[in-house]
Amino acid sequence: MFTATQEVNQGGLGLSFELWQMPNILLLVPTKDAVATTFLSKRWRFVWTMLPRLDYKEANDNSDVESKSVWWFLDESMRFHKAPFLERLLIQLGPQCPVDVDPVKWFAKAVASRVRWLSFNLLWKSKPIRMPKSIYVCKTLGRLTLANKILVDVPHQVSLPSLTELDLSCVVYKDEDSHASSRCGWETVQRETAQAQHLGNTTRHATYMGHIGMWPNLTQKLAQELRIATSFIYYPKILIPSNVGHSNRLLSSCPALKRLKVIRDKRIDDNVRKFSVKVPSLLKLEYSADKIFQEEDDDTDRSLVIDTPNLLSLDIDTLGHSCSVEYMPHLVIAEIDVEFYLNENILRSLSSVKYLVLFPFDTILFPWPKVVINYSRLVECTIYLSDQDMCESLAVFLSYFSKLRVFMVDTRVEIGQPANHDSAIWNQPSSVPKCLSSHLEIFEWDGYRGREYEKELIRYILENSKCLKTAGIAPNPTFSGEEKQKMMEELESMHRVSTSSVLLSSAQMLFGDVYDDQQL
Repeated sequence: MFTATQEVNQGGLGLSFELWQMPNILLLVPTKDAVATTFLSKRWRFVWTMLPRLDYKEANDNSDVESKSVWWFLDESMRFHKAPFLERLLIQLGPQCPVDVDPVKWFAKAVASRVRWLSFNLLWKSKPIRMPKSIYVCKTLGRLTLANKILVDVPHQVSLPSLTELDLSCVVYKDEDSHASSRCGWETVQRETAQAQHLGNTTRHATYMGHIGMWPNLTQKLAQELRIATSFIYYPKILIPSNVGHSNRLLSSCPALKRLKVIRDKRIDDNVRKFSVKVPSLLKLEYSADKIFQEEDDDTDRSLVIDTPNLLSLDIDTLGHSCSVEYMPHLVIAEIDVEFYLNENILRSLSSVKYLVLFPFDTILFPWPKVVINYSRLVECTIYLSDQDMCESLAVFLSYFSKLRVFMVDTRVEIGQPANHDSAIWNQPSSVPKCLSSHLEIFEWDGYRGREYEKELIRYILENSKCLKTAGIAPNPTFSGEEKQKMMEELESMHRVSTSSVLLSSAQMLFGDVYDDQQL
């Protein structure tokens, strides 16, 4: 068996390592530094050309208008790059990038090198550009990020059986259906998934071998092995009818998709009014429509449709979009920051959630629809209130959460009300919510202002939470130290039915740290 062990003398010491490991050594430094090793010696001259990961990034602002774009370095180095397998190609081109160049040609080369992770963030001053069609039929691509000046123009033949993560940030779609899911061709795509997984195993082995591809005899042997290993694999292309749009074609061609992140910029007409996400395999969805427009900007014609039965994590952050959500029986965590009214459809679709974060805008959340919705799995809820008048509905709010163990309220940000506003009236519920009498262990309030109805609500929770372990109340940061001290003394004097409970200071509070969705 061939062993490529070499001796390199450095400072009089003999350092032994195998030559196929040399590209791995260069992965520890930035790409530009790795390429610079070509001038070290003949031994290092071509090592960088076998790097499996390449990153090219430049500033995304005009702070240094005279700085040279990374494009020139990217263009020249990619010409000489010869690795047969590419784990990652990340390219970010800023305003300095010339507008008469063709950056997408290198993505076509990456696809030919069976790339696994592809990221392209284009911020140049020209119009959006199309990606090469070969990207949409890349069998090995597992992670794809497209951002800014990119036109999503999906061909009719599309198949991404290995794609598990997709990030679409401020891109433009060719037409209304360029993003979303269609059932057409779904079974055909699913058949490709198992085949792609086999190819993934083969190419991972080949990547390991590819590091030694700088020697011609081994390169030929490697190529022969790959031809034998993949010769039996058949990849049928999916022909989706022309009446299915580009976004539909994109998501419907991803049967293994687990994570989807979408950011839409309201300053840009991205050609999509109804954004549909219908992906059975999806586990995590992040959707954000940029909140930069003033209230007079009309965006009511935009809508969001979600049909993801296996979803575990949902994060919606948008203003002005209507929303339709199908029931998600496996939902674990949801973070909802919306301007529209949370109707019965949305509330029922969230009823299986275990960890809930709400950012209700003004009075869109309260009062709730006149229906009984049991959130029987919910154990932690955090709510951010910008309108203190909504505090009076929090007790009713708790009645839906029978097994709630952690309840957190944040009122640090207040919109459109004077500091002395105290118009809300506390109305004690006719019955104690079950979560207070049987389950609530942690209660925290950040941004407390000492208003009468705030006091009464906190008093009510402390007097009825039999299982309470800790209560943390943090006065609003606008108050002086003396005012905060007076508030805390008043809270300390309130009766707590749970004699073992402890009143925490703001420094001891857990706010926002109880659950981390990265656990998913």
